[in-house]
Amino acid sequence: MLALNRISLRSKLFLAIYCPCLIFSLIAAVAFTLSRFETIDRNFKEGITKATTQMVVSTEYALANSDEKMLSHLLSILLKFDHINSVQLYSFEKNSS
Repeated sequence: MLALNRISLRSKLFLAIYCPCLIFSLIAAVAFTLSRFETIDRNFKEGITKATTQMVVSTEYALANSDEKMLSHLLSILLKFDHINSVQLYSFEKNSS
């Protein structure tokens, strides 16, 4: 308390206005940053879902028609994306042997 007595009235007024503004600015910056990251994440997931859905339809068509060339081409396109590390195909057909 002794240190506050030595500060001039102008300095006290400055601190009284500056500190709440600084705190509010920091809180707003953190909130905006978190909101922006959530938006980026949501847009990324929506884009991946749309691209994957389109590729699934094309891949099902290639599998149904046993078009290995088309399937190979589709898989190579998928693997060119930076965020796709691997592609796996599963067969649910039971072998009759």
